[in-house]
Amino acid sequence: MPPGEFVIGRSSDCSLAVDDPLVSRRHAVLRVGVDGVIAEDLGSRNGISVNGERAAGPHKLKHQDRVTVGSQELVLLEVGARDRDRRPTGLMLVCPTCRLPVPADDVRCAHCGTVTQVESTSRQTMEITTHSAATGSSRVDEDTRRVSAFQLLAGIADKALALGRPDDAERILSNLLGEFLQKAQAGRPAGEDSLRDAVRYALRLADLTGKASWVDWVFQVHQTTDRLMSAETIDALYALVRKVKHPGGRAIIDYVQAMQRKVESFSPREKFLLQRLAGLERVVGA
Repeated sequence: MPPGEFVIGRSSDCSLAVDDPLVSRRHAVLRVGVDGVIAEDLGSRNGISVNGERAAGPHKLKHQDRVTVGSQELVLLEVGARDRDRRPTGLMLVCPTCRLPVPADDVRCAHCGTVTQVESTSRQTMEITTHSAATGSSRVDEDTRRVSAFQLLAGIADKALALGRPDDAERILSNLLGEFLQKAQAGRPAGEDSLRDAVRYALRLADLTGKASWVDWVFQVHQTTDRLMSAETIDALYALVRKVKHPGGRAIIDYVQAMQRKVESFSPREKFLLQRLAGLERVVGA
């Protein structure tokens, strides 16, 4: 979350608007500062609780604290929190429809009503594991925590985008996508599903903000991971480079050249996609 106040409630003016009869129009606020995050009730009818206990007045949150607002439960994840005891937050699933986290024991997603089945969605399970400070964090655990944080915050960004607030969504996603690219550049690229989701968000940000830098991000992450873009991504870029009036530059040129060096290993379909990328380079340079 960016520094400042993050208001939760039913009103569309809130940073996170939730459709929940137990939530007031302006129910609670999370105040984000350099010293951490403070949760406070805004005089709502039902109040808030932290880790199951009613919070009377401002309450400073810690890594993995659970904040309950109405029937909604939020988990605070401090990305990069390492070398400390971590409490288990329980098993959660990502709803296959709205992509927001829901408790594994819930029969239906509280956000969109989709029936959730543990057996059919086990590949999307988010689980925060526990390690003692003495043993430290394994790389696998760190990756799991980062994926979970991406999914949680991306769900909030989706809400901001749905409410027509691209600037809020960009503030939420900028650090996530920046870290995603840095991790790939460090030789630890994410899987195909994570890459597809990250590219989708970057394309949406380019479309809604009109910033060419997000188009460049798409080229940079594909070059770093040495992956040929999908047909869907290329189609989206053809529309976007005109809309954002992309000035061209090294990101597109370097990526196309990197793919052309691999052309001998490409299938006929991949060669066709490369031709479309070369055509996109010409469109930008025109």
